[in-house]
Amino acid sequence: MFKNRRDAAQKMQSLVTEYRGDIDIVLGIPRGGIEIGLEIAKQLNCPFKLINVRKLADAANPEVALGAVTDASSWVHQQLADRYDSTEAEAMEREARLKLAELSDRYGHQVELEDLKNKGVLLTDDGAATGATLTAAVHALREAGANPVGIAVPVASVEAISLLEDQADFTLALETPLGFIAVSDYYQDFHQVSDHEIQQMLTRLD
Repeated sequence: MFKNRRDAAQKMQSLVTEYRGDIDIVLGIPRGGIEIGLEIAKQLNCPFKLINVRKLADAANPEVALGAVTDASSWVHQQLADRYDSTEAEAMEREARLKLAELSDRYGHQVELEDLKNKGVLLTDDGAATGATLTAAVHALREAGANPVGIAVPVASVEAISLLEDQADFTLALETPLGFIAVSDYYQDFHQVSDHEIQQMLTRLD
C-alpha cells in the first residue's frame, strides 16, 4: 500500500536507477503519471515531458480502459471492445481525441514525438489495470523511432504486466498482486489530480 503517488514514485527508485544509462527522457501520462514521472525524472536527473494519452473507459467500470488513443495512434483491447459495436467505439474514439486536444492546450509541456528517434524513453503512470493506456503510448513511441522504450508503474495487474512486457523493452512494477481489481486499492490517497495541482507540478519545469 502506497501513501500517495509521490510515495509510490520514491519507492521505485531502486528499480529505475538500474536503467539510468538507457533513459534519455521520462514521459508522464496525465493525470496520475505526472507526479510519478516528475519524481522519477528527478531521481534519474533526466528531462521530463508529458505524453497525452486518453483511455477509452469501460462504461461499467471507468477505471478499466478498453483501449486508448494518442495524437499519433490508437490501441484497443479486443476482448473488452467486443462489448461495443463499431458505431459506439468510433464515437468513443472521437470524443477521446477531442479530450486530447484539450489536454494539450491546457497543460503544455508536451513531448514532440519527432524528437524521440533513437532516444531512450521511460513511460510512467500511477498504475496499470489493463495496460491499454500504456500500450497506446508505446505504439506511438515505436512509430516515432524511440529506442529503448521502458515502462515504470508502482502497481499493475498480472494481465497488464503480461501485455506490457510484450510491448516494451523493459517493464518495471513494484507490485503485481493476484486478485487485482483497481489501481486505487493500492493507495491510501488516490484523489483525482486537479488542473491546479498539475499546473503547480509543471512549474518545476519552467
